[in-house]
Amino acid sequence: MKRTKIGFSKKDLKTAAALETHNRRLRELLDSNDKLDRLRLQKCLSGDDLVFSMAFNIPDELYELPTHAREVIISMKKTCQTNLELIK
Repeated sequence: MKRTKIGFSKKDLKTAAALETHNRRLRELLDSNDKLDRLRLQKCLSGDDLVFSMAFNIPDELYELPTHAREVIISMKKTCQTNLELIK
């Protein structure tokens, strides 16, 4: 059996620390972007869209869907609103 020694120089440790810092910052940015998307979607589904929200009972999982899927739901909502306006 052969033993392998793995070691890091001071420069490698600094690089690893810098990568960790940048990864943490990137994770924070992505999380904040997800929160902003959720707030935008909530704003889009509030107010006059109460009928739509009640009719379709939008689940929290919707906020985690990819952008394309959200756009499909939003276009469905707009169609529903248009139909409601035509009925009035």
